[in-house]
Amino acid sequence: MVNRFAFPLPASVVFSLIGYPEEDTEMLKSWCFDRLKITWGRPLPEEQLEAVEKMASFFDYIENFVHERAENLQNDYTSDLLRIRA
Repeated sequence: MVNRFAFPLPASVVFSLIGYPEEDTEMLKSWCFDRLKITWGRPLPEEQLEAVEKMASFFDYIENFVHERAENLQNDYTSDLLRIRA
């Protein structure tokens, strides 16, 4: 139940509202799990390093996404926040 509905459906809805491309959903979900491992888990040192490296990729993705969205505002929450900021 959890694997099928509790995470995938809310994640897809939130990602859609933010404006992330649908084809990035699986990658974004993977990065969310890495974040959970670091925040709430007890990963081994080698797992910590791998998860933190993936989190750095996630942060780069987000930064690039916001910069691209600022150049091309659309009908999503990210663009709304950028309009308010401007």
